Amino acid sequence: MVTNIPREMYKALALRLIVGSMNIFSVYYCVMFFPVVIVTLVSNLNPLLVALFSYFIYKVKLSGVEVGVLIMSFLGFIILISGS
Repeated sequence: MVTNIPREMYKALALRLIVGSMNIFSVYYCVMFFPVVIVTLVSNLNPLLVALFSYFIYKVKLSGVEVGVLIMSFLGFIILISGS
């Protein structure tokens, strides 16, 4: 199985392993200090953050529908966090 992975991918896979492990440990660490609901909501913001970072860093064009969905998802997040 390991022989099927190209050698040039080893660094990227090692970085992904390190970042993924840090993500898992940080979620468990946050659960000690914050309610589980808040930690789950913040950790599930990944699609929103990926879309925003790809727009600002990689200059990916977003359609009007995508911008509307991003705004609605962020407003839903704010409503859930504030408890209103």
